[in-house]
Amino acid sequence: MKPANRYVIFRLALAFATGIALAWLVPSSTKVLETGILPTVIVLIIGFFRLRKTGFEWAANLIFLILGGLSLQASLLENGHYPLSTAICSDKDQLIKLEITAVRKPNSFYQVYVANVTRMDSSHVHGRVLLRTALTDSLQLIPGDQMLVYANMDQLDAPSNPGQWDMRSYWNIKQVFHQIKLNASQILTKYPREPNWNSRIYRFRKKLISDLKSSGLEEDQLGVTIAMLLGDRSGVDTELRQNFQKAGAMHLLAISGLHVGLIFLILKWISHPLGRIRGTRFVQILFILTGICGFACISGLSPSVVRASLLMIVYTLTQFYNRPVDSTQLLSMILLGLLIYRPLYLFDLGFQLSFLSVLSILWLAPPLINSVKTPWKMIKWIRGMVAVSIAAQLGVLPLSLYYFHQFSSVFWISSLLVIPAIGVVLVAGIVITVLAFYQHDIPWLIQGYNTFLGELLRLMEAVGTWGPWFEDVHFPLEYSLASAGIISALVFWIHSKNGIFRKLFFLSVLGTISLIAWKDLKNSKETFYVLHQWGETLVAEQQGDQLIWMHSDSLTTAEDNYAIRDLIRHNNTKLAKHKSYEYLTCWKRGKLLIVDSLGVYPAGIRSNWILLTQNAPIHLQRMIDSLRPTQIIADGSNWPALVERWNKTCLKNKIRFHYTGESGAYVVDLD
Repeated sequence: MKPANRYVIFRLALAFATGIALAWLVPSSTKVLETGILPTVIVLIIGFFRLRKTGFEWAANLIFLILGGLSLQASLLENGHYPLSTAICSDKDQLIKLEITAVRKPNSFYQVYVANVTRMDSSHVHGRVLLRTALTDSLQLIPGDQMLVYANMDQLDAPSNPGQWDMRSYWNIKQVFHQIKLNASQILTKYPREPNWNSRIYRFRKKLISDLKSSGLEEDQLGVTIAMLLGDRSGVDTELRQNFQKAGAMHLLAISGLHVGLIFLILKWISHPLGRIRGTRFVQILFILTGICGFACISGLSPSVVRASLLMIVYTLTQFYNRPVDSTQLLSMILLGLLIYRPLYLFDLGFQLSFLSVLSILWLAPPLINSVKTPWKMIKWIRGMVAVSIAAQLGVLPLSLYYFHQFSSVFWISSLLVIPAIGVVLVAGIVITVLAFYQHDIPWLIQGYNTFLGELLRLMEAVGTWGPWFEDVHFPLEYSLASAGIISALVFWIHSKNGIFRKLFFLSVLGTISLIAWKDLKNSKETFYVLHQWGETLVAEQQGDQLIWMHSDSLTTAEDNYAIRDLIRHNNTKLAKHKSYEYLTCWKRGKLLIVDSLGVYPAGIRSNWILLTQNAPIHLQRMIDSLRPTQIIADGSNWPALVERWNKTCLKNKIRFHYTGESGAYVVDLD
């Protein structure tokens, strides 16, 4: 293939993805895209017949950008039908018909499901909601269950405090905009279960997990086996998860291209004798494809697994027909096809990490490998493993720091020591799973597997202590985009040897340094926070790069309090300190008065803000008449019924009222 044509499909896929992102970030841009498609087609035709190259390429890229935006718009209109066609009253119960489509990991209070909405009152609609049922209820729902409920839909919870994970944005990207908190008494009718693909796969997975639990595997080994084979990480405890994180090997617990690639090699090795017999090569290919598709279905068909499976399937077919394809071109074709099929895949984190890691391996690993020359086979193997690991980590680094705010410096060591053993774990795990499914037991195999995987987990724990572990890293979206620009410029500079990309690389570095300096300067302001925590009072004041905070429990430390840790990371705080509880705080812009369970406050001192905490036993009307505040704030330490009475009193007196349990943290700029 000519070098000029090597990246044609990649450019088209990139243009299509850019159109999707543009249409999501700027919804009004879809109208511009619609009006621009006809002129672009005209330019495309002229470029094909006249310009032949440059004009045609630019027109083709532009039309794919437009098609990407239009495809997202069409997808949103289809998936978000019910919010557009039906009035949703969050304070009123409605008749809603639901069908369970997925079971999510439970939290401390609720079992979580994703459900399709097929009817609201008398209207037939489409859409998805998040369904929550209390763990104390006996409800056991599985995909395929249909029911008629009388409940109300609420907006998804927004972040309560700065820097907290935004659950609403996460689910909105998946086209889930509302939630239903359901108890058994609200289910009016439960329809007979209609078996479908999701329900059959779910029951099969539950059967495999149940069989593995009774196979004699130890607790940690069982959790890791289920995570690597079935994609269910609920059995991996917090300490073990942290060991994987510190070792830079968390991706081993999430089914990805690594696992699919190992499954492909295992299937190819098993079916190797078939490839040596004339006329049976087709059977070998069919066996490999069936195995890959089966593994993808059983593991849950996440976007990253779909990408890896398609890549392996196409690669297998090209090998069968002896039609080698450029790896970048193949990856670009799969990217384009998946985005055409489901544009919202672009915003799935697993999908992003999967494609970027493979792309960075294809583009960065060869130069890294060629930079070290050696005649020794063992050194070559180590060089290849380290190069692939560094390339993959470098490619996903901007996203990893932005989403997870943590980084392990020993990821390359875990790649050398642990990843080679994962193939043994997968093979033995598959054998044990098959034997457990058919109720067979081989004690020596179980014992050997427990011992081998146990030693591997202890090695993982040790590797995590061999180097520094960075967590709570301040890395906002601006830093992520800037670092992605640096890496992209570096890649193009390495491959093209063009002076333009060299200049672009140094400009990107200079721009990133300027961005960091500007963010630090911007962070020098003074801000006051009333953070939300159920049953507790938490107040913080940001003074430049220093955070001062007060807590109703004097023994609480910043390391133990997630709200403070999130705020420190969000504001890039260099120093945080706890100070004793003060009931009156004064600033240039005004005074803050805190009234707690004692109900005592100084009379005659006018305060701009009054914070009511710990169910303060006060007569609010008298307090308002005495102190004349401009704002009343209630935090999460108060009973909701009492907060409602305070809210009504404030409405009567035309005074602003803020409840952190509904509106999130209260933030005041003191500059």
